[in-house]
Amino acid sequence: MRFLLLDPESQRVRDRAEEDRSSETPTASVLKERIIGAAEEFRRLHLANLTVRYYRCTPSVNYFRIDNRTFIGSYFVGIPSRNSVTLFCRTGDRLAEWYTKHFEAVWTSTDFSRPI
Repeated sequence: MRFLLLDPESQRVRDRAEEDRSSETPTASVLKERIIGAAEEFRRLHLANLTVRYYRCTPSVNYFRIDNRTFIGSYFVGIPSRNSVTLFCRTGDRLAEWYTKHFEAVWTSTDFSRPI
C-alpha cells in the first residue's frame, strides 16, 4: 500500500485550505494538523507493506486503486474532495493510466515528494 499525503510543510497546504473552504479544515493550521495526524495513524499500524510519502506539488487529482479497480477524481475550488465526483475505471483503461502515471511520477520524484 502506498499513500501520498499533502506535505504539511508545503505552501500548498495554505492554498488548499483556502480553496477548499470546508468547515472541517477552515485554516491551513487545522489542515496541517489533520495531515500529520493521518501520517501518524498510518505509522502506528506498523505494516511492512505500507509506505507513506508527502507530496509538494499542486493537489489536483484524487487517485485510489485497489487491485484492478481505480477511482479517480479532481479537487475543485470550494468543494471538499469527498463531495466531488469520483469516476470508476478498470486499472489499465486509458483514463486510469493517465492517473496512474501521474501518481508514479509524483511518488518517484525527489522534487515533488519526500518520505514522511
